[in-house]
Amino acid sequence: MPRKRSERKRETPQEQWERKLTEKTTPTERELDTYEEVVEFYTAYLCGSLDTLAAFTYTFYAADARKVIKETVESIMKDAWALDRQGRQA
Repeated sequence: MPRKRSERKRETPQEQWERKLTEKTTPTERELDTYEEVVEFYTAYLCGSLDTLAAFTYTFYAADARKVIKETVESIMKDAWALDRQGRQA
């Protein structure tokens, strides 16, 4: 039997925030901006680490490695965001 209005538990601000997060189905512009920033940061970080190694191998390795690393970082981010969204919806 449903509770009367006066008997319903009031949501805390934290509970309201969590409910709003789980109701989202499409990423906001802010989320997309954040996603791009994170991908670019980690791509640059990993490429910087590998540039030293690339100097000892082939000339074109650095450009190819950057592309592969960026695709890998994007894949990891997409998987992580998908898992995060699934966890919030569960």
